[in-house]
Amino acid sequence: MHKTEAIILSVRKSGEADELVNFYTKDFGKLLIKARSAKKITTRQGNFLHTPSIVYCGFVSTRAGYALSGIKNIREYPNISGNIFALGFVSSFLELSDSVLQYEQKDEKLWNLLVRVLEEASGTVGKKDAKQVLWRMEKAWLLTLLAVLGLRPEKLKLSNIKSASGLDAYIQRILQDKFERRIYFFGLKIKNEN
Repeated sequence: MHKTEAIILSVRKSGEADELVNFYTKDFGKLLIKARSAKKITTRQGNFLHTPSIVYCGFVSTRAGYALSGIKNIREYPNISGNIFALGFVSSFLELSDSVLQYEQKDEKLWNLLVRVLEEASGTVGKKDAKQVLWRMEKAWLLTLLAVLGLRPEKLKLSNIKSASGLDAYIQRILQDKFERRIYFFGLKIKNEN
């Protein structure tokens, strides 16, 4: 059995009662782990899978992959869950991270970035202009993610950008070029092209 700290990137159904969870773990990188019976009312582990938090999870190797054997919260972020904008920015960033990260590639910088996202978003809720602050934070998170994934920030040409929609379009274009598919994120501001 393995145990590690983890952040839940995404959850999807698997059959009637199970869920497949993409965790980013501190010790193993991104892992797909099956949470058996997670959707049953009587389960305790299912409660931990749908809120932004840092968890401590145990899992075992099976012939079909990994199976969750236990989970508990280390740090909860109720401020994020209780604010639609914070939840939108954080969930979108975690899902984007999930879609671009490879399995079983541990990266301490990426772990630190994901923890930073939770901490910064939680600390922003309730402050003046929180929505704008979260939008700016998201841009910093995205630029850091690009740097961690191998695009050096000094190669980014941010000085030519004159507007919020210009910055979003530029970051979106870089992500799409790197991953060769359409990329969206919660705070994406695009000019109306009609």
